[in-house]
Amino acid sequence: MYAVDKDRRALMALEKNLTAAQMPTQLDTVQADFTQPLALPPLDGAVMANSLHFVRNKEEVLTGIADLLRPGGRLIVVEYNTADGTPWVPYPLDEHGFLELAARVGLRTPDVLARIPTSYLEQFYAGIGFAA
Repeated sequence: MYAVDKDRRALMALEKNLTAAQMPTQLDTVQADFTQPLALPPLDGAVMANSLHFVRNKEEVLTGIADLLRPGGRLIVVEYNTADGTPWVPYPLDEHGFLELAARVGLRTPDVLARIPTSYLEQFYAGIGFAA
């Protein structure tokens, strides 16, 4: 399992929390900017939670992530379900935008898995798409 973040302290905290929880998994942390090409092996899946709303050029980023997935690999996105930006969610991606974008970057059968209420911006959604 890989965790990618620009913030080395966040990666160290993740490692510490997994160790404390005695999670039986191998975690490789990668200090990097996911908006740039990532040197990772082919992946079975990727989860991007509350990250894309900081990215203006989502198509380029998702194309790069989709290219890392093995055939049939899954991309799961969790974002606020809004099209209206705020200072804390500057470039939102609502579920309709996700479905269109996922199809445009070549992910098959994009879908919304769930919608969950939140106290900020009303709702999260989880979307999924599969690599060709």
